[in-house]
Amino acid sequence: MILFVLAAVSSFEEECGPGFTCVARDQYGCAPISNASDMVCCSAAQRSLPGIDRYCSDSDKSKLPFCPAGGATGDGCLRMRSSSVGISTPRFDVSAANKTLHLAWASFCNETALKAWNCEWCGTNAYQGIALTAFLKDPLTGTQGYVALDAARQRVVVAYRGSKNLANGIEDGEFWLTRPPFGPSDIKVDFGFLHAYVSVRNATSDGIATALAKCPQCSLLFTGHSLGAAMATLGAAEHAGDAVAVQLYTFGSPRVGNAAFVAWARTRLNRPHAAPSVRMRREKDIVAAIPPRSMGYRHLPTEVWNTHSSSDGDDEYVVCDGSGEDEACGDSEEHPPFPLDLLHLKPSEHTLYMGYKGGSCIGGHNND
Repeated sequence: MILFVLAAVSSFEEECGPGFTCVARDQYGCAPISNASDMVCCSAAQRSLPGIDRYCSDSDKSKLPFCPAGGATGDGCLRMRSSSVGISTPRFDVSAANKTLHLAWASFCNETALKAWNCEWCGTNAYQGIALTAFLKDPLTGTQGYVALDAARQRVVVAYRGSKNLANGIEDGEFWLTRPPFGPSDIKVDFGFLHAYVSVRNATSDGIATALAKCPQCSLLFTGHSLGAAMATLGAAEHAGDAVAVQLYTFGSPRVGNAAFVAWARTRLNRPHAAPSVRMRREKDIVAAIPPRSMGYRHLPTEVWNTHSSSDGDDEYVVCDGSGEDEACGDSEEHPPFPLDLLHLKPSEHTLYMGYKGGSCIGGHNND
């Protein structure tokens, strides 16, 4: 059993269906519409239920009903833990997140396995029909990734590998802020992450161009884990200014840049027809807590906090607010201030996302 923990939202245009009424979420739960960006559909019976831990949905099969207050959570309903109000992110889709995680971890595999799409992370739990366009690798910086065409879902996938070798470790530790070769003059990003991204920047652009020539209507999906997540953040922010829609979906990302970078990247990624950005953060993941805010760094929204402290041991998912720095989510672990907060965080949690242990590739080893 997988538990969903999220704040329920939908668009003003949502069709509720017969017997359902649009309602908005406030501190007391279901209520008359007060915010068009934060609304759900409730039946009369659902609206009469007490408590704020229960929320409503419509009868669409893609939206499970929320559990009654105080009731047991099962496969047939969702449990909500509201960490914030008024976010504009659609419902969190655990299946899409799972498959995207597999795309990210496939970047640890070699070119042969990716071409055949038969790597450890390319199986039944992953998206199928992925066609490699470019294998990205720079021996000097130790970076690796791939560009692939996902024609069935009308998108081009760009995935970067997380830290794997000494060169990556050095890049991870180069914490000073610097100007990237794109964007306005006030944005600054982590020097090491930028160095890693620039090493495959041209090859990434060439791979994207090749894929878009085959599928001009395709969108872009940038993904990665750890260092790969930071590289994906830089790549998505740069390419989001183009005519194509860009989604950023990362796992275990460190902070990448300053507040100006976050504001700039967020504006570019929040384009019409672009899927919302998601940054999943694992509970107790030490990497997601660095570089610290005290050094001027900030996280991009929207965080989905992958918690795992429930009594039944299942992973849970909290959709956090739109700030990128939600004190009710992962930031709640960053106390006492850096570096003392690192003492209770765990490096081992960094590769344990959504019930999978990644950071390597069995049967399709990388070419180090």
